[in-house]
Amino acid sequence: MGYSVPVALALPTLLSSCSKNGQDDDGGITPVNKFKDYTVVVVGAGAAGLYAGWYLQERGFNVKILEASDRVGGRVRHLSGFADFDIELGAEEIHGNNSEWYRIATEQVKAKLNDAAKDDFYFFKQDFADQNEPALKSESFSNQFQEFAKTMQFVADAPSYSGADLTVENVFSTSGISWNMFGVANGLLGNEYGTSNNRLSIKGLAEEDSLWSAGDESYELKDKTMLFILETKFAAILPKVKKNTQVKKIDYSGTKIVLTDQADETYQADRVIITVPLTVLKGGDIQFIPALPSTKVDAYSNIGMGGGLKAIFKFSTAFWEGITLEKLGSVIGYNEIPELWATAVGRGTTPILTAFIMGEKGEQFSSMTPEDAKGFLLGHLDNIFGNNTASQSLQQDGFYLMDWGKQPFIRGTYSYPKVGGGLIFRKELAADVDGLLFFAGEATHYEGHNSTVHGAIETGIRVVEEVEDSIS
Repeated sequence: MGYSVPVALALPTLLSSCSKNGQDDDGGITPVNKFKDYTVVVVGAGAAGLYAGWYLQERGFNVKILEASDRVGGRVRHLSGFADFDIELGAEEIHGNNSEWYRIATEQVKAKLNDAAKDDFYFFKQDFADQNEPALKSESFSNQFQEFAKTMQFVADAPSYSGADLTVENVFSTSGISWNMFGVANGLLGNEYGTSNNRLSIKGLAEEDSLWSAGDESYELKDKTMLFILETKFAAILPKVKKNTQVKKIDYSGTKIVLTDQADETYQADRVIITVPLTVLKGGDIQFIPALPSTKVDAYSNIGMGGGLKAIFKFSTAFWEGITLEKLGSVIGYNEIPELWATAVGRGTTPILTAFIMGEKGEQFSSMTPEDAKGFLLGHLDNIFGNNTASQSLQQDGFYLMDWGKQPFIRGTYSYPKVGGGLIFRKELAADVDGLLFFAGEATHYEGHNSTVHGAIETGIRVVEEVEDSIS
């Protein structure tokens, strides 16, 4: 679960670039001697930055990666020791099998995928709705199920939307579907796209989905973590990462680009690749000399990125198995917790539920203290499962909150299309400045794979080719 997207609702692919520069089956890349006199500084050690740095080094460049935090991986992170398996706190699924990221994980690192069977449930009017067993429900549920079916059709039709540029909520409100289904639509669309239906552009969603080419299936890792894949694949570049180094200024007005960090230490480069999250650019954390072009500012202003969190609960027993009578995959549609899943299925035995809350609801819980958020969320779990079951089963110290909006060098989850935006702005965000500054990261992917790890990696491929072309 995590950054999962419903089938046919996928959130770009530039894979031909790998063969262009001679990448072999083991991921090696042919070095080029003429690049040895060029120094490239990469700002940010997330998936895009690590791939770009590794790729540059493979091609013969002198490389340094400056990372503001004390770790690599960016929005790829996991929690160890809380359960008998590692819990992903950020990106959690590999979306599609036609991407460089999938090949790295399965062919080069040879990670196993989780093939455990799971069932998804939907929550509305205090009922669970197993989509596959409507006949087992009451007559009142059958009436609700008609509205549920309409909602599922609305979700399925969203990628082919061709009307005015409106939010998903605007369009849903005029669909004639019962407002009782609002939570289901929000769980399957807004929450999955990193926001809420009242912020997500349905036209932008459709525009991005039309270019998706990675494949419709999503995959979880079974016994490895996303960070393990990154650190294994990019082991050769990790010694070039300087952590706890926040770039505060980039001066590209002279013959050399000069970067200055928070301690006033400077670094010189011939080219700079910037892979920081969209929120860091929007927040003005980095001073550019000269200032970035107004078209660049317009670009990042017209792409959305907001807060979101994962709340992890550890229980004494998997009580939900006695309620659903199935291997619970996820519960979708509860207004305060748009998506919830049983995290251990196929990976471990510790009874864990993960609440995945994005956009408006995520920001509401983020405004609370962690203890208050725990109490409110636990109360909502009691509403979902009934009889105070969750509260009674929670283990002592059985709560962990990963609030991405409060991570100082990230301050959000992943980018989403908002009304008035569009892929034209992602393309402008990705454009280089004077052949000196280059931009990568999931928000810069303009061919449909934004908001994903594989999309971030594909921008790392793109940007290195752009650097090479600027020299050639």
